[in-house]
Formats: sequence, structure tokens, C-alpha cells
Amino acid sequence: MKTDKFKKLKLLEPKKINSLERENFEDYYIRNKNLLPNFPKEVFKEWIYRHYGYLELYACLDFDKFDFTLEEWKNEKIFNEITTIKNKMLDMQGIQILRKPISYLQKYIHRCKTWPSPIIVLKIENEYYDYENNLLTGPYYLLEGHLRLGYFRKLYKLYSDKLLVSHQIYVIRIK
Repeated sequence: MKTDKFKKLKLLEPKKINSLERENFEDYYIRNKNLLPNFPKEVFKEWIYRHYGYLELYACLDFDKFDFTLEEWKNEKIFNEITTIKNKMLDMQGIQILRKPISYLQKYIHRCKTWPSPIIVLKIENEYYDYENNLLTGPYYLLEGHLRLGYFRKLYKLYSDKLLVSHQIYVIRIK
């Protein structure tokens, strides 16, 4: 039932220390890891903790049935098989990587030719919709890592030699 999924998501909300701070990740993880025991710690940190406010969009998916694999993908597969309803936004954000790097992420990608943590994609094996009733298209749908993928896509199109030939990705299949 949809309301049960929303209630569970509400339990995952990080505690606020004050108006500008929230609990640190390690405390958060200890408190919440049993709510989603199938989630790798890195996914918990990068998606659930860091982007809690956006989880509602995917509350219709059954997080308890997520099965994760950490995979190494070639650039062509990443570019051609990962989709999102925000493709235009990704391309616009990607332009930032062409300027002098100023953010941690931009500097990391320029220095290491990959992203600092794997993006997270859903393998589309059935019809899945987000909370706004948008069809999640595939073959793989991006759940987390929009800015990283935007930077990747721009570099791949213009300067593929500035990227490693493969990158780590968490792939989710729903059991």
C-alpha cells in the first residue's frame, strides 16, 4: 500500500540538530540500517541520507525488494543505456564541467576521470512509475547521480579521452 511506503520513508528522515545541521551519517546509519537491510552502506549515504528530500518521488517502488549489484560499465553503455526524465537538465548541468573546475565533484572528475561514488540505476524489467506518474524508461533508469551523469555525458560527447573507459555503477533489480 502506498501510504505504508510513505510512512517507512518518513522514518528515514535525518534528525535535525538545528536549522542548518542534521545528524552525522554514522549515527544516522546505525539508527536506520535495519529499516533497509538490503541497501549497501554507500547507497544509504549517497542516496537515502544525502537526498532524503527527493525519495518521495520513488516511494511507489518497493525498496524492500531492491537487489543491488555493483558493476563496472564501459562508457558507451553508460551513455546509451541510462535514461531519466531529466535528460535535458543533465545536458544543461553538464556544461559546468567544461569550465574551470570549482566544486569538489568537478575537481574530482577532472583529476580521477571518473566519479567519486557510483551512480545508482534501476534495471527496467516491468512498468514502473514515479510518484508524479512518470513512466520510468530504460533499459536503466537513473535514480541517483544526476550531476555526475550530466558531467559524464558532456565529457563523453566532447572529450572522451578525459574519462576512464569504465566506471562503477550500482544496479538495482526489483525482486
